[in-house]
Amino acid sequence: MKKITLIWLLFFLSLVIASAGIAQSYGIPKTGQTDIYHGPAENDPGDDGTVQAGFPLAGARGLAFHDNDNETILDGATGLVWQKKDSFSEPFVGLSGKMSWSNAFSYVAAMNSQNYGEHNDWRVPNIKELSSIINQGTWLPAVYYIFDSMQEGDYWSSTSLEIAGQQQTYFIGFNEGYIQFAQPDSSQLKFIKAVRSYLPGSGVEGFPRTGQEQIFHTASGNDKGDDGVSRSGYPLTGNSFSDNGNGTITQRATGMFWQQSDSASQPFGGLSGALTWEEGFSYIAAINAQAYAGYTDWRMPNYYELISLLDFGYFWPISDPLFNPVKESYWCSTNRFGVTPPADAW
Repeated sequence: MKKITLIWLLFFLSLVIASAGIAQSYGIPKTGQTDIYHGPAENDPGDDGTVQAGFPLAGARGLAFHDNDNETILDGATGLVWQKKDSFSEPFVGLSGKMSWSNAFSYVAAMNSQNYGEHNDWRVPNIKELSSIINQGTWLPAVYYIFDSMQEGDYWSSTSLEIAGQQQTYFIGFNEGYIQFAQPDSSQLKFIKAVRSYLPGSGVEGFPRTGQEQIFHTASGNDKGDDGVSRSGYPLTGNSFSDNGNGTITQRATGMFWQQSDSASQPFGGLSGALTWEEGFSYIAAINAQAYAGYTDWRMPNYYELISLLDFGYFWPISDPLFNPVKESYWCSTNRFGVTPPADAW
């Protein structure tokens, strides 16, 4: 495996079935990666292609989707309902193709006014929701084939941060499935794909919220507003994370346990600080060999799991203060699709 020269550090997690609950039906989906770049070894579960963690708990990731025969798609992994098409092929109120961030809300408001798919609670997806339909098992576009109209282009989310006094809004480039942000002025034009929630309003387990609380686009009539207004995701109230008092943090929406520290401040097996991707698995093996916090099933998080950790209620770092990570990059166990060896990890 090629060593990456960028500085990076690691978070690790264990999906503890006793904590997550066998009965839980929704959560972070599989990434779609099936190729294996780092196989399992003693105390080392291997990479994303080996573990393939995520919902649904049984069956291939693609089987999670259900075509509702009304131009909508239910994702059985997350409990989200998606517009099957998008602004590329389905116009509303004269809006189609790429559009400004402001017009993206007008587009969705028009869907609601027409009771699209027999519902009027459509919204612009937040960045975690939009990332959940990335398929890391393909590219150009990096999306599941059931969304056959999606383009190898950029799609708006409803999630923003204020950086240096200016609004910066997140979007995803679906050619490979990467997250970026841009100042949402009239020169920034991107596609829009609407979403709504299928799950009932109660509960603490499911697909995690982003943590954004600041409002950049208010709700009005059929316009449900931005991520700061809708605050969709779990838990519906209270803190997203809880300190277990043993060097681990529980993510309440998913039931996953996270290492509270990371390689920057907590060495294992003589490894600490910024590591190569391969060294990261050796670090994991050392954690499991010592049964850290009483568990031996720690692993490197996949692409979706690492994104789920982000809390957009904070900035620099975008993380809950319970973790206090350094302001650098962190590896995940998922690799870029279509890159010949030595492969690149996200």
